[in-house]
Amino acid sequence: MEIDRELLEIFVDEARGYVDRLRAPGASTRQRSEAAHGLKGAASMLGLEDLRALALELERRIREKDAGAESALVAQIVAAIAALALGPGPAGGAPSPATGAPP
Repeated sequence: MEIDRELLEIFVDEARGYVDRLRAPGASTRQRSEAAHGLKGAASMLGLEDLRALALELERRIREKDAGAESALVAQIVAAIAALALGPGPAGGAPSPATGAPP
């Protein structure tokens, strides 16, 4: 299953908004948890399972107040979103829903 390019662009914009909320100075635990939860749901709706799993783990680490793991997971999420924003690889086609990587 391929993801429609326009839908993917909408998702990337939405995901960047969640990341901005995760990184916002002074954001509360609840606000960060809600942002991770929203990202998890959005990724799940598109079948981006690797990104969904990262957001799920981030949500858990936020609740546990594990700042080191939280920071590392946000960095991984940012990298995954950047890869999605780059679009299809040389073979063409949208990223695979299972991995978020080009087929």
